Amino acid sequence: MGISAATFEQAIVKTEQQMEKLGPAMEHVRQVVNKQLSKLIWPLGAGLKWAWNKCIGLAQKFRKLVIEMLKNAQVPFIFDRYEDRWLAIGSDAVEAASTMQKEVNDNGKRVWGGLAGGAYQEGVKEQPVAMDAIMAKANAISGACTDIRNAGYGFYIGMSIAVVSAIAALVTVETIVGAIAGLVVAIAAIVGAVATLLLETHSAKQELSANLGPGRSFPGNAWPPATTS
Repeated sequence: MGISAATFEQAIVKTEQQMEKLGPAMEHVRQVVNKQLSKLIWPLGAGLKWAWNKCIGLAQKFRKLVIEMLKNAQVPFIFDRYEDRWLAIGSDAVEAASTMQKEVNDNGKRVWGGLAGGAYQEGVKEQPVAMDAIMAKANAISGACTDIRNAGYGFYIGMSIAVVSAIAALVTVETIVGAIAGLVVAIAAIVGAVATLLLETHSAKQELSANLGPGRSFPGNAWPPATTS
């Protein structure tokens, strides 16, 4: 994805710092709007003020939820390690499959002839196929880990950019229209980041679930025997 660990860590720290500032920024917006609403006729002004305070309360709760999500910022690093491990497993499986196939060809056709060679080939011919299945599973799992890692990187970096932009808009608000627009931008940016994260990780989760289950891709849905009777 072209993102270094250092860059990602800086983005996390910046996001956490900015999320702490988002609370005071929203409070500033609340005060600006309440001041404007207090100038309206009592029934209308009081009703709008109550509704606005409810909106701010919900926005503050959502902000706290995002702060909790930031505590899981190490997840991309974890999946980065898993990606490398499963990629290594896939590489080992490719090498093992190649070695097994060579042994089948050498021993079954050149070393052992007749019935012995045929029996050997029949007994172990599916071993390379099974190793290829392991390779395919390992590569699929590694790819899913990569997708989750990249989604995490994108989420936290996108969150950092969104929150910084939102705060810049909210702290300068002086009118009701500006307050509403600023708050909508802030919430929409955060909701968008969360929605993108969930969407991108859904398919990766399905891929992991499919490949971490029983080996239906093995010959006969089981690891083949190494010998034949």
